[in-house]
Amino acid sequence: MFVHNNDYPSPGSTGHDDEQIDGSLNSPRHLNMTIRILNDSIFSVKISNEIKLETIHKGFLSTINRRKELFEQIQHLNKQCQILYEKNQLIKENNRKQLTFNEDLERNYRQQIQNEIDQQNQWKIKIDSI
Repeated sequence: MFVHNNDYPSPGSTGHDDEQIDGSLNSPRHLNMTIRILNDSIFSVKISNEIKLETIHKGFLSTINRRKELFEQIQHLNKQCQILYEKNQLIKENNRKQLTFNEDLERNYRQQIQNEIDQQNQWKIKIDSI
């Protein structure tokens, strides 16, 4: 990585020979400055990556928490469905019993009506015979 600094001549500039340029670029001051720039770049990338990683981590935790909430809601709905299913079965059973009771009651009433009709017919026959 080459960063031009006005304190140091650029390669190919007029009035400077290659040895002077090489000496300037390899000087401790220039090397320290280059190392500082590279360290700053590395630190900047590291901070940027940590921020991205934290953002991804928070998004991941948010997704996990949302899935936990949805799972709990599904469990709650399943319990409600089970309760409604049991109530529905109870209602079906009660309806079946009520239907059986109504059929028995209707049979009994029809039998009583038939008995009354038969009894009236017998009385009618007796009355007609007298």
